[in-house]
Amino acid sequence: LKIQKRCPFCQNENRCGANSATPCWCIGLTIPQALLDLLEEKYVDKACICQECITLFNESPDAFKSQFKIG
Repeated sequence: LKIQKRCPFCQNENRCGANSATPCWCIGLTIPQALLDLLEEKYVDKACICQECITLFNESPDAFKSQFKIG
């Protein structure tokens, strides 16, 4: 599985470790389904959301949507 190295929302490096020898930072993290539902179809199963975007969404979904002009 080829994973893009950029977050589909902020375009910063997502530091994905899915294909590395050590567990990725996201292994113990729950990514809200509501956030996953915001992904464009072309990114589903192809790009990882970065830790900063996950944190921002968890703190305030409305602020996240506003920042990235979603909805």
